[in-house]
Amino acid sequence: MESTLKHRFGRGDTLALLILAVLTLILFARFFIPQPTYLLPNSVLGTDLDREIAPLADFMGDHWRAYRQLPTWRPYMMSGLPLLGSPLNPSLYPGQWIAALLPLPLGLNIAAVLHVILSGAGMYAILRFLSGLRRESALIGAILFAFAPRMMAHIAGGHWWLISGWAWFTWIYFFFTAYYVTRRKRYAALLGVAFAALLMNNINYVPMWMVALAPCTLAYLVTYRNFKRWLITSVIGWSTVGMVTFVLTAYMLIPAVNMLPYSSRFTALSAADIQASLPLSLLIGYFFPFKLRYTEAFLFAGIGLTLLPLIGLAGKWTRGERLWAMSGFAALLLSFGTNGLLYPLLYIVPGFSLLRFPERYYPFALIAFTALAAFGIDKWLNNATFSRWVRPLVTAISLLYLAFLAIEIAQPNLLPFYTFPHAILLPIAAIILLIPMTRLKVKTKAVLLAVVLIVDVWWADVSLSVPASPREVTQEDNPIVVFLRENTGEDERVFSPYGGVSDFALYNAGLNAADGYNTAQLAGYAGYINIASGCDFKGYSVGAPATRASADAVRVCPELRPNIPLLRLLNVRFIVLPAERAGQMSFEPVLTDGDLQVYDIGEGYGRLTAIPTANVRVVSAEECLSVLATIDPSREALVEETIPDGVFALNENVELRVIDSTRTATGETFNIEVLTGDALLVRSEAWSPYNRVSDGERTFEVIRVNCALQGVLLPSTADQRIEFQFNAYGL
Repeated sequence: MESTLKHRFGRGDTLALLILAVLTLILFARFFIPQPTYLLPNSVLGTDLDREIAPLADFMGDHWRAYRQLPTWRPYMMSGLPLLGSPLNPSLYPGQWIAALLPLPLGLNIAAVLHVILSGAGMYAILRFLSGLRRESALIGAILFAFAPRMMAHIAGGHWWLISGWAWFTWIYFFFTAYYVTRRKRYAALLGVAFAALLMNNINYVPMWMVALAPCTLAYLVTYRNFKRWLITSVIGWSTVGMVTFVLTAYMLIPAVNMLPYSSRFTALSAADIQASLPLSLLIGYFFPFKLRYTEAFLFAGIGLTLLPLIGLAGKWTRGERLWAMSGFAALLLSFGTNGLLYPLLYIVPGFSLLRFPERYYPFALIAFTALAAFGIDKWLNNATFSRWVRPLVTAISLLYLAFLAIEIAQPNLLPFYTFPHAILLPIAAIILLIPMTRLKVKTKAVLLAVVLIVDVWWADVSLSVPASPREVTQEDNPIVVFLRENTGEDERVFSPYGGVSDFALYNAGLNAADGYNTAQLAGYAGYINIASGCDFKGYSVGAPATRASADAVRVCPELRPNIPLLRLLNVRFIVLPAERAGQMSFEPVLTDGDLQVYDIGEGYGRLTAIPTANVRVVSAEECLSVLATIDPSREALVEETIPDGVFALNENVELRVIDSTRTATGETFNIEVLTGDALLVRSEAWSPYNRVSDGERTFEVIRVNCALQGVLLPSTADQRIEFQFNAYGL
């Protein structure tokens, strides 16, 4: 049992990491020079950047500059949505604040570059200090992983929290192994930091890592050959990890756990995962990049991860390589979800249902296959003896690649994937690997191979993304955005049930939306907005309403059937619709721009609506949504608990006059001039379990009204100031 790592960090390692950083800057230079631009996908399938990432980064920066507080609530989407309490909450993560505090898109680009370097540096640490490989081998392995086309596909797709989490994958494995090898507590503490960073970005991956590391922990019992020593090491290590992780993430973790039962992710069923499971036929995408640039199905790993593991195998795999191979194939099998063998078995493990896309196990496979590739490079550089079968096999693979290239040249539209230049670069790499170069220095051989491999992955990386100017992304000149900016009141909302105008464009124009795109939305509000859209869709969608992000929902609900009173209760003024979805609209469009039309449905009911206590009906949570469409929300309301007897007088008529309302750091303040009669005040903001309302002296319970909105019972009053707050800790 070794007590130290394979190598100590030296000047050569510093140089290797500098090379990695410089190469990363070169790859991303076109997004900085001559001026910062947004990084968008070279695809018609869209990006989360303008739906979720850029609006949140801008909002966090604006909120901090206005209040000098961490934001906890997002008022600009889905009629309000918790930030603190969401399982995807990067508000504490330093990388998110780089994007939030620096001007966009500069901040986002810097964050992307830093995370690419971070992921590659972690891979270098694994290969160099845990596996003991040469610097050249470790550096090439780090380059292959950092510049993996799948990483660029996620960056272009705007999967920012996945990218930020992915950057810590290699470090989680490094710190875990380093702790068990050296038994030094600092590695356990650093593992806790890495887990905290992952939690801050993508809580969904944490259960996966815990399941992955559990057998690894047990495996060290065999290595230690001393149960007591292993047990003490494990208890101390994992206690340290848990304590550090909890201290760093308790601020967001406790509310997230408590909020989970109210989240749409909590009710996700395996049917949603079946749709996200990759068919086994997509394995061809590992060898060639598909023409359809769908991020979740983009598996291209580069020629290095095709050839180099074979070179390592030809030199006889070590025990470590066999473990990497088993781990890689297990992760690959999990990536195919319910089309594979392992995922249906593991789905019963708590936490697995939170990972909606089984294919996101794929990064684990890339880590393993990159390690195998680096072992192959190391054997080649050390002039190891290879099995006789390697030359004919590699030659056959090269000829097969060239054959695919010939087919693409003869019939450009026949193949579903691109072959150029990969079908040329693979034979070149094969020649470098197979022809003896005894006269060349090791570093020269490594440089020759690295150049070919870098050209291969960079070609794919560059083809996946395109620069876009800030003006293009914010759509400042879009006629619809201009119209909405000039005609929507400060308290009014816009509703785009089928998309059409980006969330970032609306936020940049100072507009709030009743719809939105979020992977962890409030289940009650998702149901409300579906009913307000006239869409009876029961499946899972990251959009609210479901038609925002689900093709299945669009098939079920091809046209908007608006419940105007329910939309007015949300203070919606304008609806943006594609013309083909507007067949059921009873209004005439006030603006048409191409395929999109804007409809004015009239003034909403305001930020507060007073409902007479006699018109408040008590329903169960289960039947609430089914009753919702039958009420007049301007005069009636549904609650899920009985009004206390003798506290509020029953009356059938009330009048509410509000002088003004003001947004605060944690909510909104209303100055009520007069309220005649006891009433239920309904706020046009989504309800969550951490909402409170105060008059300065007393705190009232915020009731869930109409299945999804905030409400408070108030007695008849005059000149009263009340403040709605979102406070997960009741402070």
